[in-house]
Amino acid sequence: MKRSLLPAAALLCLALSVLPAGASSACSAQAEAERTAGFSLCVPETLFSRYESRGFCAVPGRTITASYRSPAAAPIRITKTLGPAALPGPYPTVRTFPVDGTDTVFAGFGESVYAVQWEKDGFTYTVHLGRPSDVQVMARLIRRIR
Repeated sequence: MKRSLLPAAALLCLALSVLPAGASSACSAQAEAERTAGFSLCVPETLFSRYESRGFCAVPGRTITASYRSPAAAPIRITKTLGPAALPGPYPTVRTFPVDGTDTVFAGFGESVYAVQWEKDGFTYTVHLGRPSDVQVMARLIRRIR
């Protein structure tokens, strides 16, 4: 049975093995992933002072994902998707707050945020965390993503 690319797109780096053959591309460099996706993703080189960018994945014409790793913590993924995208989850707590005038969805458990998503200029941006954070920290982070 062929699996749909749309729900898996936000989790692309984890789900490369479940996508149909030829549907995705594991790219070692950001420029290569941007060529594959057909658009750019501007992300910081490091997150929270201990996470470093470790790789990029892309679905041609659909998504680009940057993965960050830390020796002592779970990975963080930042995905830019052309058009709408499903929010990772499920999470029991979903709240929407404006960040710089853009409605931003914060999802997690209680006050702990594990996923953030917003739409801008025809793209959906998703940040999926491997460890909990809070709304203020995530709002500062997403201001650095374009």
